[in-house]
Amino acid sequence: MRIAVFFDKFNQSHETKDPGQIVMGLRDLGVQSEMITIDKPSLREGNTSIPVRLLSKGQAADVEYWRSVPYDVMIAYTRLYSEIASTLKEAGKTVLVKADTDGRRIFPVYPRDMSYYTYKKATEKVKIFYKRFKRRLEGQRRANQLAEHIKLADGVVVESPQACANLSYILSYWEMPELIKKIFVIPNPVSNSFSSTSLQVKNKLIVAVGEWDGRVGNSYIKNTDTMVNVLCRFLIQRPDYEAVVIGRGDAIVRKFAERWSSRHKINLHITGFIPNSEVAQYLGKAQVLFMPSLYESFGIAAAEALCKGCSLVGSPIESFYFLAKGGSTGTLAPDFTEEAYLGALSADICKWERGCYSPQEISSLWYSTCNRKAIAEDFLRVIDKLGMAT
Repeated sequence: MRIAVFFDKFNQSHETKDPGQIVMGLRDLGVQSEMITIDKPSLREGNTSIPVRLLSKGQAADVEYWRSVPYDVMIAYTRLYSEIASTLKEAGKTVLVKADTDGRRIFPVYPRDMSYYTYKKATEKVKIFYKRFKRRLEGQRRANQLAEHIKLADGVVVESPQACANLSYILSYWEMPELIKKIFVIPNPVSNSFSSTSLQVKNKLIVAVGEWDGRVGNSYIKNTDTMVNVLCRFLIQRPDYEAVVIGRGDAIVRKFAERWSSRHKINLHITGFIPNSEVAQYLGKAQVLFMPSLYESFGIAAAEALCKGCSLVGSPIESFYFLAKGGSTGTLAPDFTEEAYLGALSADICKWERGCYSPQEISSLWYSTCNRKAIAEDFLRVIDKLGMAT
């Protein structure tokens, strides 16, 4: 069997994340596999440890080109709206869609066409009626788009059980329950650098990892301002702890942190972007990964931290419910407020102080679940179940 991964946004940083690790996991099992992506100068000039096939945008849309590509099964990142699934199916490929979604971004929650001023002045009953009307009107259209995409695919992979439940609810609500059988849950894989074999002594250390400058509208996707405020407030209360913030967008993190460091002495260290191997070293020493994201389809940094024996403190979102495992490997805030996050972080530290967590048990559980070879085996099982094997 030959299996390729199509991810049009692939770059070298994704090699250690799930797109590259799926390819590497398949190759670990002896499956012929490579990454297929849109041509980028950075990929032509750099070196990768996995085989990468570069396409032009024209080739990616060309059915005849895909017929010439020597792969039986395509794992395609589509987010459930891309045209690539249709092109691949027309080319005779078997398509396993990597949805990369929490399963609930279907219904618009806020008014889109009505002016904000008019909406704000409306009575509460009018607001409720308008939201329900828009959800049903837009929800039907988007649900139909979703259904057509799932119909095209041979199978759809989401990253958490709750994401699967969300998609199942939408399909049932719009009377398309027969499509639910196409949905499967496979977590994202972590690289071998997060192996559980090299655990270190845990220090009183909290780590936050993310791309802190990413935005949607006026909000930071990783909830950057809240992350800094909560960490600083906690460190003022608990000066025996320190925190390290890792990732791109460090200038923004420093700006938010200055509001606190100008008045208090805080053990907060900001590294900016560092290699994956160094991230693994920090996580090996840390007790907690703090991840107050507004949205994560999975949260690969959370899985990496768990594989290094950390607990997860994060937002009440689909994938984190899965990764926190009912409180046995983490603590989630009840909502997205600073007070809720601060309470969750304090409660999680109490678990460490009471001996409720075993780093080795956390690590063994999640690395056995999320190492790239195990995830590749999960993909092969789905492919076999759907009768895709050739």
